[in-house]
Amino acid sequence: MKIKQLACFVLVAACGGCLYSLHPLYTQDTLVFRDELLGKWSDEDAIWEFRHAKGMEYELRVFDGKEGRFSVHLVQLDDMLFLDIYPDGETFDKMQSFSAMHLVPVHTFMKVEQIEPRLILRAIDAGEIGNLLEEDPDLLKHEEVDNGLVLTASTEALQAFMLSFGHDEDLFEAATELTRWVPLYGEENMTFADSLLGRWKGAEGETVVITLAEEFTYHISHAEEDGTEYRCLANLVQVGETRLLALFFSEFAFEDNDPNDLRFVPDVFMLIGQMEPELLVRPIDYDAAAELLGVDLASHEEETADKGEEAEPFQVFHRTG
Repeated sequence: MKIKQLACFVLVAACGGCLYSLHPLYTQDTLVFRDELLGKWSDEDAIWEFRHAKGMEYELRVFDGKEGRFSVHLVQLDDMLFLDIYPDGETFDKMQSFSAMHLVPVHTFMKVEQIEPRLILRAIDAGEIGNLLEEDPDLLKHEEVDNGLVLTASTEALQAFMLSFGHDEDLFEAATELTRWVPLYGEENMTFADSLLGRWKGAEGETVVITLAEEFTYHISHAEEDGTEYRCLANLVQVGETRLLALFFSEFAFEDNDPNDLRFVPDVFMLIGQMEPELLVRPIDYDAAAELLGVDLASHEEETADKGEEAEPFQVFHRTG
């Protein structure tokens, strides 16, 4: 099933084109909280999932085949909104301790051009900041390191800079537009089939073990031929004759009291061709899943029109136990 490893760390060494800051952009009096930001969004490259952490803080999960967790604050400066993004504390807790000692967490900032109907974000152009600092090195305190520019200016200085230059279009990179993912099914469409349970062998030597995690939820373990193992949770969804596996690469979606019903918004859909005697599955995107499940996504018409993409062939798995 091509289940991928989930491990993503925001490190200075891993993001050479980013603009880093040692200090946050926000002070308590500039924080705002917008409920409309909550939920699951996506573009062609990644899924962005915002949840309420506590107070004025969001918890952000970014998934692009690997997973990153972040603490996010929404900052209002004059009529402008910015995301202040910072690595989640567990990021470093899970690392080997000696490695973690050599890494410094940093803030990155994105301008929020719009939240609804699509979330439009623009990252700060580190090159343009560099040009401004070449002309006036005293504009913002900073250091140049091997991996790029690190701002060392205080929060107050950062805010003053954004108030002065934040309306300059050239200061930001091209917009990233994310579309909200809404639930395509509900609890009434979740079902269970014993025939999925067991051990399956794929054509490339991979082994998939499917067990029962809890009612209506499967645990899937995928082991490559070299022994590398990956895991996810899944629900079996059926609407009419269509059966899909809804895969969640994190328990994030199974938390209680979620007003956005993200437990019905998986990371990946797998279309099931058959379950016996062989298991046939293939990945499909969110729009294709919506069409199969009979959900009208009017806001997606422009993106889905004339794609002309051929469907991937079914992956075949033989039962081995």
